Amino acid sequence: MARQPQEAPTESVTLNQFTGLKNTVSRERLSPQELERARNIDLDNVGQPRRRRGYTLKAAGNFHSLWTAPNGLTFGVKDGVLSLINANYTTRALGSGGQAPIAYQEVGDTIYFSSEDVSGKILPDLTVALWGQTGGDGTWLSPVVNPTSTLGQVSGKLLGKPPLAQYLAYLNGRIYLADGPMLWATELYLYDYVDKTRTFLQFESRITGLANGTDGLYVGTETAIYYLTGPFAQLKRQLVVSSGCIPGSMVPAPASMLGAAGQQAEQTRNATLFMTDQGVIAAFDGGVCINLTKNDMLFPTAQSASAVFRMQDGIGQYVAVTDSGGTPTSGTRIGDYVDVEIRRFQG
Repeated sequence: MARQPQEAPTESVTLNQFTGLKNTVSRERLSPQELERARNIDLDNVGQPRRRRGYTLKAAGNFHSLWTAPNGLTFGVKDGVLSLINANYTTRALGSGGQAPIAYQEVGDTIYFSSEDVSGKILPDLTVALWGQTGGDGTWLSPVVNPTSTLGQVSGKLLGKPPLAQYLAYLNGRIYLADGPMLWATELYLYDYVDKTRTFLQFESRITGLANGTDGLYVGTETAIYYLTGPFAQLKRQLVVSSGCIPGSMVPAPASMLGAAGQQAEQTRNATLFMTDQGVIAAFDGGVCINLTKNDMLFPTAQSASAVFRMQDGIGQYVAVTDSGGTPTSGTRIGDYVDVEIRRFQG
């Protein structure tokens, strides 16, 4: 029997760049640059894979609400105590931290914090003070400084202490506080007071994220994302995303580190990243929102997230760990373990 000739070897395929994970098509329809799985690897700025770093235990305890201030100091709650976390991972107790996640906002040299359990101010000497300087009934403020029998305290307003809030943001001389579906604002440059009758807005559903841009404020809710602009008395509310923001996923990021999306908003220095059930959104000044994962990734249903934007070896990374709340999930989530195999054939 004559020997059959061997088939000519196929042309070599060079894989020198990857675009990332994609799960919106079946595996046989993936291009050579698209990954079905990517376990324990990162892609650098030119699409080259490298092994993801491991982790080392630095401090034991029940930690939550970690946050690093612009001055480099890091705060968090350890075992229910609000603490300063030193560079060597030792902690310095500052006050009660509670069990609910804490939001932070720095204004000047003071750090304001709030949660469903506690609120306060971290002063420059790292002492903690109460946030709000009114009693339980509030303070009546009148434009009449020295009332008389003929000119009383007219046209005043009732000021109260800022409510316990789940999210904080600063814009144009006011701290904005989200409490359920209510968005409160402190008095202009008077951060210990809110006007109980005027400085609040109500949304259709619970607020799940706040972030400020240069010219406005992003408000994420359970059902949609809005962009607010203008002075408080004339705030304009613009619907920018018709999908709810996953609680805890909204974080600031430098626009210059968001690749092509950041280049589309050249005048924007800072951006906001957050997760929805439609993907990861990059939001810029003017209410411009770009879905970074559209047509590429379908994420599992999530009830909440813990997110951070970090720089590692010159690479900007948005890292989010999501909680499905027991709901069945698909095989991919941001920050989870996923696989990739790169095989090299010869002959």
